[in-house]
Amino acid sequence: MASINFNPFESWFRKPQNPIQPINLLSLAHSFRPQTSSPSPNFASINFSSPFNKKPKKPDSDSDTPGPYKQMLDQFFWECENLPDYRHTPEVEKILDEDPVFEKKENPTEEEIKENEKWWRDFRASPVVQFLARAEEIADEINRMELKENEEPFRKEDKKLWQALPHVIGLDGRPMPRKAIKTREESDDKFWDFTKQFFFGLWGFRQRPYPPGKPIDVAQAIGYKRLEKRYYDFIMRSGGWYYKDRLGRTRGPCELITLKTAWGAGIIDRHTFIWGEDMDEWAPIHMVYGLEPAIATWEGLVQQQQLSFTNFRKVYLLGFPLKDTRRKLISSFNTKL
Repeated sequence: MASINFNPFESWFRKPQNPIQPINLLSLAHSFRPQTSSPSPNFASINFSSPFNKKPKKPDSDSDTPGPYKQMLDQFFWECENLPDYRHTPEVEKILDEDPVFEKKENPTEEEIKENEKWWRDFRASPVVQFLARAEEIADEINRMELKENEEPFRKEDKKLWQALPHVIGLDGRPMPRKAIKTREESDDKFWDFTKQFFFGLWGFRQRPYPPGKPIDVAQAIGYKRLEKRYYDFIMRSGGWYYKDRLGRTRGPCELITLKTAWGAGIIDRHTFIWGEDMDEWAPIHMVYGLEPAIATWEGLVQQQQLSFTNFRKVYLLGFPLKDTRRKLISSFNTKL
């Protein structure tokens, strides 16, 4: 006989015998993660055990032991003072003294020494070797005469700069001479060659092909001092300079007087990256032709010297120039005076 249930809602609201546990998603996610020794808490999670209820850690008894970075620094200083200098050891000297072509035999016999000397006498007596040796001497003398001939540029005011620049060493090991312009006609030819190439290319005209191995030395024809003055005048008239501060943030636009004030206050120096009109990328101030003498004028150097001698009680101010930079500025100011 079937039983009759007079309470139809009893089966709905009555607690079951074995209730189904809800799925714990947090523990399930932790089960798939690799367990670490010290799991870090989730970002922005509220945990009453941290960070306010944590007990302060007791200081270790061996707190005087240096950390890993201090140990690396001490090891570096120790190596600088105690490691031997291998540049002048006998092994290195032996390698440097070896002939790049001929091999030196260890403990040769008398017969081998005599045979070697005879071979060298025959080698030096060969007419081909004598011809090549004489050709090298003539090439050295020609190179010396070319250097002597081109030791002065076309403009007399550029002689000091011309002679101060070192010569580039050529493929044969000799210094390559810089060709100096000798006559007024040659200087005019260089100038008009550059002008036609520059303006015709600027305006879209077809240009006469110029040999790439023979560059147009128009800077020597115009004059390096004159170019510096022209660049200086252009920088004086142009506005809209931007510079990078010590945090790498772009500051600007600044006029030239603003850069002078920043230089005098120590906010910028010759190594500050700057960008202006018609510049492809950022560059230090001393690498922009004519910009440093336009900013670091004599009044700015006087202001720098006054700031460097002022005692701020060892307080480091933001934008104040570094110690070595101040020393360099003072020395440059003294040399200019």
